[in-house]
Amino acid sequence: EFRALGKRAFDMNILQTFFNMVMPRAVPYVKMVFPVRLIDKDVADFFTSTFEENVKYREKNKVLRHDFVDLLMQLKNKSNADTEGIDADILPAQAFVFFLAGFETSSSTLGNVMTELAYNQDVQDKVRAEVQRVLNKHGGNISYEALSELTYMEQVIDETMRLYPAASNMVRMTNDDYVLPTTGADGKPAVLPKGVKVII
Repeated sequence: EFRALGKRAFDMNILQTFFNMVMPRAVPYVKMVFPVRLIDKDVADFFTSTFEENVKYREKNKVLRHDFVDLLMQLKNKSNADTEGIDADILPAQAFVFFLAGFETSSSTLGNVMTELAYNQDVQDKVRAEVQRVLNKHGGNISYEALSELTYMEQVIDETMRLYPAASNMVRMTNDDYVLPTTGADGKPAVLPKGVKVII
């Protein structure tokens, strides 16, 4: 069910894509006038209820797993003079975004790795030899230690991600004026003013 609903989260029709991806950047107030859901309600409800049930179970049974959900729970419960707690309504959304960030990106990266290995037989042979050597050394067991020895495979994955990045760019907004470590054409310091969107 997770896989099917996760896949549906990426299935947007033209209208959803236009109103959620294009319009907020072009004319920000239009989305307020014409709200269109980015994610289908049943998909959002499933992930929200799953997250909330998980949190309730962990709180009731004092379960600590040292994972992302634990971090979100700590943020929710944290409130002192220096730090404000986080709104509980935001937590399921954060968990959902975290889930989505690893959903398509992982499968796309693996698909790209396999494609590159198919095109580059010599690299495929080296990866295969490394995997066989490491598995033989560890008695055929796949463990953290064994995986950490697959250095060539890691290089292949890293190079594939360089060639086919999962996220082609990120948009961030400056919180404060930022003086770049270079000068502008006029010889003066180049400054990114507060509130400017930067595409990375």
